[in-house]
Amino acid sequence: MWYKLMVGFVLVGFLCNFALADENVVVTASKVDTQIAKTPSFVEVVTQKQIEDSGSIFTQDALIGLPGISISSNGPFGGQTSFYMRGLRSYYTKYLMDGVNIGDTSGPQSFFDMSSLLPYNLSRIEIVQGSQSGLYGADAIAGVVNFITKKGEGKPHATYTQMYGSFGTYAENLSYSGKVGNFSFYLDGTRFDTTGTSKTNSYNPQTDSYSYGGKRDGYHQSAFNSRLEYDLNDFKIGLLINAQKVQNYLDQYSPTYFKPDNSSWLNTTYPGKSYREDSETYLTKVYAQKTFDKLTLKLDGYYFQNLRYYKDNYSYPYPATIPAPQSDFYSNNYKGYRYGSDLQLEYVFSKNFKAVGGLNYTVDRISYDYPSYFSKNRDNVGAFVEFLPSIGNLNLQAAFREDHFQTFGDHGTYKLGASYLIEPTNTILKANWATGFEAPTLFELYASGVPAWFFSGGNRNLSPEQSKSWDIGFIQNLFNNKVMLGATYFRTTITNRIEYYTNPNTWESTYKNVPGNTVATGIESYIKVKPIKQIELGLNYTYTDSTNPNTNMQSARIPYSITSGYINYSPIENLTLHLDGRYIGTRYDNDSHTHQTGRYTVFDANIAYNITKDLKASVAIYNIFDRFYQDIWGYTTLKRSAYATLNYTF
Repeated sequence: MWYKLMVGFVLVGFLCNFALADENVVVTASKVDTQIAKTPSFVEVVTQKQIEDSGSIFTQDALIGLPGISISSNGPFGGQTSFYMRGLRSYYTKYLMDGVNIGDTSGPQSFFDMSSLLPYNLSRIEIVQGSQSGLYGADAIAGVVNFITKKGEGKPHATYTQMYGSFGTYAENLSYSGKVGNFSFYLDGTRFDTTGTSKTNSYNPQTDSYSYGGKRDGYHQSAFNSRLEYDLNDFKIGLLINAQKVQNYLDQYSPTYFKPDNSSWLNTTYPGKSYREDSETYLTKVYAQKTFDKLTLKLDGYYFQNLRYYKDNYSYPYPATIPAPQSDFYSNNYKGYRYGSDLQLEYVFSKNFKAVGGLNYTVDRISYDYPSYFSKNRDNVGAFVEFLPSIGNLNLQAAFREDHFQTFGDHGTYKLGASYLIEPTNTILKANWATGFEAPTLFELYASGVPAWFFSGGNRNLSPEQSKSWDIGFIQNLFNNKVMLGATYFRTTITNRIEYYTNPNTWESTYKNVPGNTVATGIESYIKVKPIKQIELGLNYTYTDSTNPNTNMQSARIPYSITSGYINYSPIENLTLHLDGRYIGTRYDNDSHTHQTGRYTVFDANIAYNITKDLKASVAIYNIFDRFYQDIWGYTTLKRSAYATLNYTF
């Protein structure tokens, strides 16, 4: 019980939505820049400084422990990462990079696997919780995550960052950025290599349990990011280019036990060691903005693609001999593409009333060559309006959107929200009501049938999943903002669910709209305290009840409760000590609740020191007490490990 008591006193998560000063402006909660204190939405912001102070290696590390959010991965260093918000699965959240949808179109569900997203080029991350389909259309039932990249500022300068750590991990990043007159620029390149750990654990069939595996699965990444902008105050134009190439070694299921197993011959022989995913991701965006007195016009165009190639040295599942001989690489290819354009008009009627309207046009395309060649595309046209009136301390938001999909026709959504400041007590009350929808993916609609697997193919008659959600909560400031606390209650109901359905008589499978409602309810609460300048600490607690209608039990991989937090302490100038941790309550890996993966505590730490104005050093320690735990049954998490970083600006 000692660790639970420690959690209760010192654990805290990144409580990033607490700062209420006027300068804290977000761009995702509305289609216009909005102060956090005034938006009805519940917003969390993770800044570049918070990412650096935490010692996060990958971006997902900076999001663990946020209120209402849980994250699980199929192993460290490139293991597919799932992001659960307010008790809903990854594909119910919309993921943006500088406003561009980066959800993968090539998979059965459209979500963003952030396992390879490094934080070097990120300025901040904005997370808007609760349905946002009234603004962003499909796939935003749980909310929206917007990764915002850096732009050039100040005198031109270069920054070199080098990191070395456990498991043969090495990374370096070189950036060059600045502003000359009206022109700003940011350029960076990154190389990341690690021999890694095993993606899966070793299975013991006698005890039906796992221990750490021995075979290592390497991970290698090269990335380039750039952002160029020319700003004349009333007119600006910009170009954004991001490119990433990854080689990620993986483990396969044991053909003996049909479970993850690092020690299986399939993973330990040479051909098994060759199994990997090679991926390439590209994003390009061109944008322009022109202001005419009270009217602002925004126009952009973008192109995004995600290519995945799965390779091994033999045809799974059974090689001719054991160990299997070497042979030519066999590859399965999955390719997703998206391109489109957005037009937005913002008009300021007065300081108390703004209105926004816009059009979005998007084309999604998917192709793959396994088990047979398949290619399909569709277009989507969306139109929205948003009204933002304020009456004294009352701020209102009303958004309405109509989407037309080539595949299933029209669908309308809306969002209504209110925020009210009670000045005598410095209390902010917030409430929202919204509808949302999840569009069937191209795979669910048109996937090729595979008779050998009893898969009859996609279902062209699918209709969208639909949702209704509401939340209500407060934010309270005390003692001249030295103490801040808040709580939120939320409820989301999803109907017309799309599931992989198997006919019990014929064994044939396809996707189908099925009866029964997914209902997710919960409470998010937090407190943040800064008693003196040198110390900042906080604590948050999230309880989630997410019911799977098929079993009437908690949905798989959604913990009932999470307690998390951090302490920042600066005993002397230029030195920052950071401790964070999380307690994951009861969580089951499957809908039948046979594999429990929660009830553990993990602590991480980071020590950062500014040696000079231009030279910084830090050491991050993951899993301080070397706790064995599993986010996903059978898959590895990091042992105790350390990573040292040097950062030099010149």
